[in-house]
Amino acid sequence: MDTIVEVHSVTRTTQKPSNKKSHEKIDITRIDHITNVFTNVKSQLHARLVTSVLDIVKKNDKFRRITNRCFEYIPIMALCMDSNMSEHSHLFDELQEQLSSKFKSIIIKLQTIDQYSSIHNILKTTKNELNKFYPDKDPENKNVFFQLSKFIGIYNELKENEKRSLIFIIPEFESMNISIFENFINLLSLQIKSISISFVLGLSGGDHSLQRLVASRIASKLSIDTIYDSSARKYYEYIIKSLFLSESNEQFTITAEQLHFVDNGYFETFSLAWLEHALKFIAFSDSTIQPVNQLNICLFNAIYVSCNQLPNYPLGRYR
Repeated sequence: MDTIVEVHSVTRTTQKPSNKKSHEKIDITRIDHITNVFTNVKSQLHARLVTSVLDIVKKNDKFRRITNRCFEYIPIMALCMDSNMSEHSHLFDELQEQLSSKFKSIIIKLQTIDQYSSIHNILKTTKNELNKFYPDKDPENKNVFFQLSKFIGIYNELKENEKRSLIFIIPEFESMNISIFENFINLLSLQIKSISISFVLGLSGGDHSLQRLVASRIASKLSIDTIYDSSARKYYEYIIKSLFLSESNEQFTITAEQLHFVDNGYFETFSLAWLEHALKFIAFSDSTIQPVNQLNICLFNAIYVSCNQLPNYPLGRYR
């Protein structure tokens, strides 16, 4: 049962008591320190994941060049983030840039629901990217299914140094209808002996492995490399230690109630954005108002809503 958070009425006075002078500037040193800690955490996470993906693609590319043939299965790099995928859009932007610059690949990034809501829309996006490197000589033909098979025929006649691999990036894979993905894999599996095709998928982690999501007949067509992020708890411990247990000048204190609120909220949302907002709210409140006996959760939620970041569940809820 959730603990009821008591909210006391506030009596307005003509003069608000404060220990600060009216002209005194708010010290944002702690706010900046929190920003730096979270930036470092995300940078370390993204750098490691990008390197892992690049290493796998490099290995596959080397195999293709040495043997002059493609795999008999479709390589999948599944990135399990153990947190909200929407907070890692920069990671997939970085991957797209790195893969484009380091390999002779055509990157098809499916990042909106409309782009992967049907096979037709996926192939339409694919065709648009293919046309950037291999212009369609018959632009009047609108049949994307026919165009894909026709493209493979043209592709097979290209010189080896003109051929590019296809890499599909789907940042929020779990929002995609799994039957659409399976049908798309069936379609691509007919062409994998002619062209190198691979996928980079973003998963929220937990028990949602790709092998469990797809049918066994589809999984047999895939070669899945699962790349795990460090656990959500490890990042949480790193952040808390950096802010409250370090010997730096930016260290500040936190009450038991505040820590309880932060701990419960983070492990309900698994959101680094939520955690950063909560810690900044606490630091900002402590630096601008007199200490109070109870954390103002109502104010916290109101500010979070105003930042247009509120997910579809109540925040600040005690378990």
